[in-house]
Order: sequence, then structure tokens, then C-alpha cells
Amino acid sequence: MKKKIVYFLLFLCLIFMMSGCKKDEKVTEEEDGFIHLYYMNLETGSLLNVKKDMEFSPNLTIAVRQVIEELGKKDTSKKKKYKAVFNKQFSVETVSEPEEGIIVIDFGVGYSQMSNREEILFRAAVVKSLVQLDGIDRILFTVEDEPLTDDEGVAIGIMDDDTFVLDNDKKEVYDSLQTVTLYYSNLEGNGLVEVEKDLHAKDNESMESAVINALRENGVEGSKSPISENLVINRISVFQNTCYLDLSSDIITGINGVDDEIKIYSIVNSLISLERVSQVQFSVDGEILSNINEVSGLDRPLGCDYSLITDIE
Repeated sequence: MKKKIVYFLLFLCLIFMMSGCKKDEKVTEEEDGFIHLYYMNLETGSLLNVKKDMEFSPNLTIAVRQVIEELGKKDTSKKKKYKAVFNKQFSVETVSEPEEGIIVIDFGVGYSQMSNREEILFRAAVVKSLVQLDGIDRILFTVEDEPLTDDEGVAIGIMDDDTFVLDNDKKEVYDSLQTVTLYYSNLEGNGLVEVEKDLHAKDNESMESAVINALRENGVEGSKSPISENLVINRISVFQNTCYLDLSSDIITGINGVDDEIKIYSIVNSLISLERVSQVQFSVDGEILSNINEVSGLDRPLGCDYSLITDIE
């Protein structure tokens, strides 16, 4: 398998040479001993970049290991703003020499023990941190010499800085005004009612939070709120078009007169009406549940269900 990866990289190099591409000069803070590393934000659950002063080895493969080791450390300051993006349950087996800015990092078998969310955050943190090193533009992950694949068995492939767009890369997410389609319960509690509203997310509130908060209120005549006013958003973030939503246990008890399916999909459909959300992963007080009462399949991200929409009589 290692030979296949080497041949693949050589093939890419040949393409670059034939097309006359020339690698751009990269200006990085790594030359000054500073680098922005990415950790888990304890407040939001998304990634937080932290400026670090590091002494790097002149050997690039060793420098890569230094960065990954640093990513496994927690915040030792009094403020405790972040934690490591992984818990060191796996090892870095090999790091290839760069070929036209591409490196291959091979991880041990423990890599597969991470949850889907943990793996995506780890991958994003590593890639966005390492591409700051002079000589690294793109990265390929392998596990035990086999290409890393997603849940469907499709190879992840080569990644670069543009592969991952984080919340703090998109300032327009906050303090913004959007026209959003919200989905309330009908009065019988067995169907969804579409309502368009202008929502203003401000004071560092994300538009996703604004959507949930708007659902606490009544929509239009002939509809009602599908969720409890006591429902607490423990954590909400968007990563690679998946909205990760951690709620209080009030989502389980719900409110009288609203079916569980209506309660769940009022949230899902409303969040997916936002441009950057295509699916929603629920958790309750930090735990991913396989079902909430009569609604199953919650251990995986949910897509929209427009079959529940009804007309107001």
C-alpha cells in the first residue's frame, strides 16, 4: 500500500510539472517561531486558534510531529479556554517527506476509535495547523497504510486549508440579518407550518441560536411553538455543513400536545433552511442518544423531512 501512495504522489508531481505550475512563496509565522494551532473551544465546542511560540526542528517531518504533539495538550492558563482535539489514543506512525508541498501522515489503528465529530475536528485542527509550515500545502491521511475514508467508504483524499471553513473564518455569521424559513407546530401538534421571518443575530449570537430561540415563540395564527420555553441550548456549532446541537433534557419531555417527530423536525427543518447547514446532529446534555421517545436514528445526523408540512386551515 505504501508503494501505491508513493506512486500516487509521484503522479501528482508529474501533473504539476507538466502544467507548468510553480509553488507560490508562503509567508508564515513559523519562521519567527510563532504558529496558530487549533484546539477545542470549551465554550462553543468548535475550533479555536491559539497563537503559540514554538521552536521547530529544521527537519520538516519532525516539525510535523512537534505540532501534532502540541495539539494534544490542554490549556494550562487560569482561563481554561480550550482543550486538546484528541486524547492520544492513537499514534503517528510515519510522516512522509514533502513532495510538491504534499505530505502523507499515517496513523495507528486507534485512529478509528474517535467519534465522527472528534475525527472531523482533529483532521481540521491538524490540517489548518500544519499548512502554516513552510513546505506544506496539502496533506493526505492514511490509517495503517490505507487511505482514510468516510462513513460511506469514500476516500477523504488530499486536504488543504480551504477544505475546512470554521466559524471564526466567517465573520458574517454573527451580527447579521437573514430571512429564514421556520417550522412551527400546527395547533393539533401533528404537522409543521412554514413561516418566513426576518431574524437578527447580534451580540455574538449565531444565526443557528437565533433560529432555536425564535421557535420558542408562536409563529403565525394557526400555529404554535413546538418546543418548551425552558429548553436550554448547551452548545451549538456548525462544522462542514453539519450543525452540532446539544440541548438540555427538556427536549425529551417536550410540551403537551406536540408529537415528538414534530418537535425534532421543527428544529431540523428550520436549521437546514440556513445556507450553511445541511444536516443536524443532536445530543442531550453532552450524550448522543439513539432515540428521543418515538423518534429514532438520532445517533446520526438528520436531514430535513418536508412530508410533515401541513396547511393552516
